[in-house]
Amino acid sequence: QVKNRIFTLQLDKDFKTEEEEAEYISKAEQTANEKALKQDELTSYTNAIRDNELTKKEIEEYNGKVALLTSEIDKLEQEILDNKPIDRQKLIEEKESKKKQLEIDHASTHKLILQKESELKLESEKKRRLLDSLNMQFITFVDRKRDELKDKTNAMNRKIERHNESI
Repeated sequence: QVKNRIFTLQLDKDFKTEEEEAEYISKAEQTANEKALKQDELTSYTNAIRDNELTKKEIEEYNGKVALLTSEIDKLEQEILDNKPIDRQKLIEEKESKKKQLEIDHASTHKLILQKESELKLESEKKRRLLDSLNMQFITFVDRKRDELKDKTNAMNRKIERHNESI
């Protein structure tokens, strides 16, 4: 019955390649097998409840499982009905789109890195110039103080010489 349904659904589909058709049939059979397993499980729960082999708590648990399995079976049936061949062109386009987006992201990240490097170089150059300026100011200051000290020393030496000459 399931295979007949798959075959009927298969006739309604328009496959571009035999691969797509085989993939569709495989997916439909897998989904049908899942549905059959869930129906078997549902039947075993229903039989256990009907045969009154369970406690009230177990019956409540099984009723929850039955509801869940029924829902899953409905979803699987809908999946069988909705199953469409995979649109390979759409997948390729999505992949290319993602690849382009990654390239754009990479390019913008690279641009940001270059911009930051440039900013850091400018900042480093400013700091280097400031350091050079401070070094020159310090050297000038030291030279001036040395000259002042030299002048004071010379003045003191002259005073000492005059004082010694006067004695």
